[in-house]
Amino acid sequence: MRRRWWAALCLCTAAAKEGGLHKFERRQQQHLRKHTPAPTRAPTPVGPTQVPTTRMPTDEGPTPPPTTLAPAAAPMQHDINVVVACSKAHYTGALAVVASATNATRSQRHRLRFLLLVDDAAKVESIGRAARCAVENKAQIAVKHFHDISRFPAPRARDPRLRDPLNYARFFVGELLPSSQRCIYLDTDVFVERSLADLDDAARQLFQEKPNSVIAAVPRDFKKPCDGVVNCKLPMVRSRGEMHSFNAGVVVFELDRWRSTKRLDSVARWISRNEVSQGKVYKLGSNPPFVLAVGPDLVRLDPRWNCMRGIHRQHAHNTRCWGGAFIRHYPGGAKPWDEVEVTRKHPPGWAAPWRFPRRETCGIE
Repeated sequence: MRRRWWAALCLCTAAAKEGGLHKFERRQQQHLRKHTPAPTRAPTPVGPTQVPTTRMPTDEGPTPPPTTLAPAAAPMQHDINVVVACSKAHYTGALAVVASATNATRSQRHRLRFLLLVDDAAKVESIGRAARCAVENKAQIAVKHFHDISRFPAPRARDPRLRDPLNYARFFVGELLPSSQRCIYLDTDVFVERSLADLDDAARQLFQEKPNSVIAAVPRDFKKPCDGVVNCKLPMVRSRGEMHSFNAGVVVFELDRWRSTKRLDSVARWISRNEVSQGKVYKLGSNPPFVLAVGPDLVRLDPRWNCMRGIHRQHAHNTRCWGGAFIRHYPGGAKPWDEVEVTRKHPPGWAAPWRFPRRETCGIE
């Protein structure tokens, strides 16, 4: 105690001599640093150390351990819906379609959902078994009897085959797949060479770029709508505005828009107008009302997605795309599985008979 008093007295005397309070304070701080003992250090721990966690007053419960960020979720892969309408004459072709499509879509075939529409209720089970055999149970197969087109008037067509209800099945895809966003419609005379996942993705991007589009198809630029498809001399047809000719053997539907814009009803109206006018709006079967109902709302697919090559007649644009075709389309009467006709005509570039190795094994009962 006497030592602290003596130190303070000395400091006060020094402050008085030096004549400044700030100097006194500086001397006092120096003295305290000199005579204050250093704090005792904790011993260094041996082994792993644990960093203490500071809890804030608002924390509730124990502090959770550090978390590792979860990997980013993979993009959602939607089902690839494929609709095929097959009449009795084309059951074999339908098997070729599902087999070739499943084989070409190998890495994504688990996403394939085939809906086969048939004209004979008694064949639903046997066609389902044959189709599942054809794809070796690697894709999902559903078969449905389709026959009711009562909302349409009896369609006029010179060719009786074009009066078959299955020719109009494509217009009902919005009702057949009520919860789906897109679907691919394939004729029974096509052979798929490239993954349908690529076709589905290409169409999805095109639909995003053109928000009003309802289908994606390969246009037939060599054949204008007014050149024999529809009668553009009629005011009701001219008022439709822009239209595109396209082949309906390979079409991707944007189903939400197809439903919301009531294109099925539009097709029915055009068929009815054609009936009332005694066939003056168009002469052929199901393609002209499709062209009229779609109007300008089409996006263009790469021609290789529907490359056509018949036995009896060739078009130059089809010849150009045939070598690298993604989907080969065989229009006309003869089909590649018709061995007699193929052997007789020897069409260039055709497969013989149609490269389907499970043909006998997966026959339809």
